[in-house]
Amino acid sequence: MAFPQVVSTLTQGFSTNTTSHSVNLPSSVSQGSLLMIFVIADEGGLVSVPLGFEIEFQTQLSTANLYPSLFVKIADGSEGNTSVDLVTELAATMSVQVLNVEGWYGVLGDGIEHSIGAYFANDTPSPPSLTVPWPNGDTLFLAVCFTADDDATVLSYPSGFTNGTTAISGGGPNDGSTVGIASLESTALTVEPPDFLISELEGHVSFTVGIRPLEPPPLPGDTVFPVVEEVLTQGFSSTLSSQTVNLPTTVNDGDLLLISASTYDSGVINTPTGFTSLFSDEINASGYLLCCAKVADGSESASTVTLSFQGSSSTAATQVHRISSWSGDIASGIGLSLHIGSASLLSSLDPPALTAPWGSDKNLWIASSFYTDDDISPSSYPPGYTGTVAVSGGGSNNGCSVATAYKVALSGSEDPGNFNLTGSEYAKNYTMVIRPFIVPDTLMLSPSGGIGVGTFIF
Repeated sequence: MAFPQVVSTLTQGFSTNTTSHSVNLPSSVSQGSLLMIFVIADEGGLVSVPLGFEIEFQTQLSTANLYPSLFVKIADGSEGNTSVDLVTELAATMSVQVLNVEGWYGVLGDGIEHSIGAYFANDTPSPPSLTVPWPNGDTLFLAVCFTADDDATVLSYPSGFTNGTTAISGGGPNDGSTVGIASLESTALTVEPPDFLISELEGHVSFTVGIRPLEPPPLPGDTVFPVVEEVLTQGFSSTLSSQTVNLPTTVNDGDLLLISASTYDSGVINTPTGFTSLFSDEINASGYLLCCAKVADGSESASTVTLSFQGSSSTAATQVHRISSWSGDIASGIGLSLHIGSASLLSSLDPPALTAPWGSDKNLWIASSFYTDDDISPSSYPPGYTGTVAVSGGGSNNGCSVATAYKVALSGSEDPGNFNLTGSEYAKNYTMVIRPFIVPDTLMLSPSGGIGVGTFIF
């Protein structure tokens, strides 16, 4: 293995108070690179996730209206010399660093780890200790410091860390911010960076980020993590006896298709033709749910399936996951932990613990919550999970929703944290595990790059 490399860093400071800042991406970006946007806006509130990116972390800096954030994306190669808009709740100045990393693991859920430090108001920001969950390897660690004033510039970076850079908003006293970053290559599982030194006493919070190295190609008999290639969502506001659900534009032979559906007052949801029901239940007196699966044959691209209802006409909310690099068999390749008992009226929804029937491996874990409202949404998802998405259908009196999140981990059991909603609602929660693909004597790759049942490459 070799250490991941930061091939370029862009530091950008925005001194104008506005709700949208256009952030430049690197001039050259390779397919598969990890793009990382570190951002803080002075008193701007939450920063919206830029198009095509996902949240790695976003936390409040003490009681101030500042939210240090890290957004990440696996590049497709088209991002060079382009820009993304970072939008805040309130007009604000902003400081940003964009890192372009090559030679990394290539999967967001299991290729990045972070820890969050406590808020302090002094001149020695102290990044927290971080233990990475992957085996000993060539990890690239980043020490990161966000400050609440652009007068608090970085005088020195953590000892032993190199390539220190700082972005300064330029907003002036009491109207600015900074982001300082330095890196360390280490084979250790645990690293606790020394302190930064900043130029004055100021409020700050620090993070430590670990980036996993690219691993050698798998050998026959090895397993590889399943890959969530796409999540397609639809919300249906019309009350009908059936709803037509779109499948992804691209579906490869051997992909796993998962449909998660929630309805309002529909009665039992019929399993679409060609799919296998994984679980079906009543949420409460006015809500129903279904999750079903199919091993694709490749003919499903840009097609549709029909969800029909045994009771009343209904609105609906659906999610379709397309997954590659999995074991290829529904009966032996999917494990479930089902909601026990009746739905409860809660704002904190806890998916149940699950042990993979096949034991510890490079598993994909999916947490889901089905609930009966369309004007309540998740304010947070299970910690450590990525691919977070929620979809709603219906209206004020016939709403329904589905929220999901996933992670990949080398483990045999999982107890996801909570989905936290903006209000209380009746819900049922589930946890699913997808078994990894075992590399055969002849390696096969999907056209999207995932290893698994797909097209022969060599």
